[in-house]
Amino acid sequence: MLPLHAPARSTFARLLRALLAVALPVLLLTSCASEEAAVAGSYLRTFREGVTPDLGLDGTVDRHVLTLGEDGTYTTSHPAMSLQQFDVPMGSGTYRVDGINLMLRSSDAEEGPALYTISGDTLFPRTSNHQRMGEQVTGYSMGVGEKAYLLRMR
Repeated sequence: MLPLHAPARSTFARLLRALLAVALPVLLLTSCASEEAAVAGSYLRTFREGVTPDLGLDGTVDRHVLTLGEDGTYTTSHPAMSLQQFDVPMGSGTYRVDGINLMLRSSDAEEGPALYTISGDTLFPRTSNHQRMGEQVTGYSMGVGEKAYLLRMR
């Protein structure tokens, strides 16, 4: 013989499961969007905190800027004349945030992802796997993230 409250508990459990099945994906999507919104903004490549980059080849400040949109897309801007650098990729694409990690995926299929570590208003470039493999083959390191970092522009 079943207790009188068994059907109510079963109905409640089914209702709770249905609610979680609908709410969990919505919460996950919302949390992803908020991570992207939290890091959205423009970041300037620099070598010292609070100090603008050195002068470029044309005598003006060499401004390499990464702009992250709240919608998970990014764009970059570079001076017309500039020394080659690898901390801010060329072009545009999409990005994802996973905790303290930021990954840029270029619209150009030939380029691999660009990786950063997020610390407050600073993005520290990291060597991606395809760059690391190239360094192992050639023995030459591009020094990604060793001296420069990206500081959020206010």
